[in-house]
Amino acid sequence: TLARILEGVSVGAAHDLKTPVSNLAGRLQLIERDLNNPAATKEHIQVAQTHIAALLRTLDALFRLGEVEAGKRSAAFRAVDLSELVEEIGDSFRPVFEEADKTIDVRTTPRIGVFGDGDLLTQLVTNLLENVIEHARDGAHAWIRLRASETHAHLEVGDDGPGLPALNGEDVFERFFRLDASRTTAGNGLGLSLV
Repeated sequence: TLARILEGVSVGAAHDLKTPVSNLAGRLQLIERDLNNPAATKEHIQVAQTHIAALLRTLDALFRLGEVEAGKRSAAFRAVDLSELVEEIGDSFRPVFEEADKTIDVRTTPRIGVFGDGDLLTQLVTNLLENVIEHARDGAHAWIRLRASETHAHLEVGDDGPGLPALNGEDVFERFFRLDASRTTAGNGLGLSLV
């Protein structure tokens, strides 16, 4: 099983890293070709920096995912005000949703605290909201709900879209998995595995 998982991760990583590396190599050739044209060279450098940033995001996500699965991130667990964290994320995403012709509604119960990694909790909610922005139809409505029971915090992030095909229900949480419909959009297929 471990060998199969490792093979899947290796194939997925190779697939998702190949495109930005190839794009970067192409840009470096264009820089060399256009060295005597400062404006073109500057543009090539800016595009190359974008490709490098995409590579670094993919590698960072892989490292974080490995740390989570190995249990190493638990050392960073602290008391986190989840209510405050969720409100801040909602506030920061409102303008992004408006610009994308979508809406977001955030409803929280104040002062819900958890013991966890604030960065990873932020990443969890952010990844889900970015999926709504990227894949939901124009006019879509998203929400975040946070409430507490006696022993648990209940966090719900959703939208009024069609959801995922039942066929792919659990697959979406695998590294590098992407629905065919999303293959033409930017992304590395790591977002939901981190979630």
